[in-house]
Amino acid sequence: MACGPMPCGWRKPTGGTGARFHPGRDGQTESRPTTRATTAYIQGDWRRAMGVSKKARILVVFLSFLAGPIWAGDDPPEFVLQWGSFGSAPGQFRGMHGLVVDVDGDVYVVDTRNNRVQKFTGDGVFLLEWGGFGAAPGRFNHPHGVGIGPLGNIYVSETGNNRVQKFTSDGVFLATWGSFGNGDGQFRHNHGLAVDSDGNVFVADRNQNRVQKFTSDGIFVMAWGTPGTGDGQFSGTNGVAVDAEGNVFVGDSSPRIQKFTNDGVFITSWGSAGIGDGQFNFPRGLSTDAMGNLYVADRNLHRMQKFTGSGEFLTKWGSFGGGVGQFNSPYAVRAGGNGFVYVADSSNYRIQKFRVANDPPVCSTAQPTKSILWPPNHKFAAVGIVGVNDPDGDEVTITVTSVTQDEPVNGLGVGSSGPDAMLQGAEVLLRKERSGLGNGRVYSVGFTAADGKGARCTGVVLVCVPHDRRKPIDCVDDGEIHSSL
Repeated sequence: MACGPMPCGWRKPTGGTGARFHPGRDGQTESRPTTRATTAYIQGDWRRAMGVSKKARILVVFLSFLAGPIWAGDDPPEFVLQWGSFGSAPGQFRGMHGLVVDVDGDVYVVDTRNNRVQKFTGDGVFLLEWGGFGAAPGRFNHPHGVGIGPLGNIYVSETGNNRVQKFTSDGVFLATWGSFGNGDGQFRHNHGLAVDSDGNVFVADRNQNRVQKFTSDGIFVMAWGTPGTGDGQFSGTNGVAVDAEGNVFVGDSSPRIQKFTNDGVFITSWGSAGIGDGQFNFPRGLSTDAMGNLYVADRNLHRMQKFTGSGEFLTKWGSFGGGVGQFNSPYAVRAGGNGFVYVADSSNYRIQKFRVANDPPVCSTAQPTKSILWPPNHKFAAVGIVGVNDPDGDEVTITVTSVTQDEPVNGLGVGSSGPDAMLQGAEVLLRKERSGLGNGRVYSVGFTAADGKGARCTGVVLVCVPHDRRKPIDCVDDGEIHSSL
């Protein structure tokens, strides 16, 4: 129902400037806060959002705000935009074999046949480029894979010069390593590259059917793989990716995906030749998301496939063509941490940007399992959070993250017991305590609700320890400025 500029249940008292809360029949608020209130609360001032003075009386009110979808989902992503065309000018391409996204959402594209790296905003606005054909530091000969380190440095796997080069995010040359050969730290047609959270660099040494691991400065650590189709063997290593746990995923021409520990111990594999779900025809680029899901650019089938980290098929999208959401030999894919997926649509000479489909839980309907704590006997009472729903029907996990209160933990008329709250995952223990000289205590309990696929919302519920049991039972909120923990 429509409730005007304030949440249902709030009424402006005659002759006053504050807002008094009158509960519904069930003792709870009758509706969610309005959008206006939600926006203001995100900015940190819920009283202004509600039009409430600092001395507003409450029985129980819950305030919350929605965070936007953060990540993941099993539906095909939604097309957002594209950029690029054939050519050598800024923003044009001639075959892109790698791309990566930094923490700011900027996109780095390996423009292979132009022998350069181009940097764009997440919406395709050209920022800068570096490179050019050659063997000198900072020059390229058929660059392929690209990765980004935890400090923002860019690593480029360079096939024609059989080496890896390291740059700042603005293209300033820092270091290089590698040469042609079969020894440790040498390459023969190195393709994909990935960097883990510790800065270790993994390179797919394609023609030697192995993966090599280096420190962030290019010091050789180890290598694994031999020719073949058995576990831990390869038939032309192409793409490589690392998840947040450090697991390494490798795609080869068998065609299949293999998963290893950070030290090259085989974990599992999946895939075979074919056009069905979970089958491939030259899996080229790989990328993991924040939830550990794996995206695969299935080049010769002109599509993307998405899997769980253990190989369970989740979704696919794309077909051959030049239309929106179609591909022509996609070489690389990158799942950005901002909920977008970027695809290097190589033979269409463009980058396509997609938004991952997933609705976050709804925190605006949250309520505490106990809105009033009585009697004030200084004992703890367990309070949970209910009423959070997920539009997609996903299971929601709630975690209490913070508790504040409007009275000091130890103060006049309160007693010396403390702390006044203890976190217990989805619940919080709140002390049934208030100042005998005050006007009731208000606890503000902050929480996060996650859907298991990376999307979440964040909210707050309020709990009252009234001064007494005289009706109407109420608390005066003097501002949640004291930590209860």
